[in-house]
Amino acid sequence: MAEGYGRNHFKEKKNFVFHSRGGAYETKRWVKRAYKRKLISNELYEQLLVNLESFLKVSTLI
Repeated sequence: MAEGYGRNHFKEKKNFVFHSRGGAYETKRWVKRAYKRKLISNELYEQLLVNLESFLKVSTLI
């Protein structure tokens, strides 16, 4: 999303937000896979999900 703030037009910024949301959903999927494969702890898993959910809520407001 930081890349979008350097753009001059709202439409361009909005496009970067949509791409960021897609990346967040993909990251969420990989975090779940890493947890199921016991590559990350439960504490880290929950913290990452909270952060991703928070980002996704904010990104829908734009």
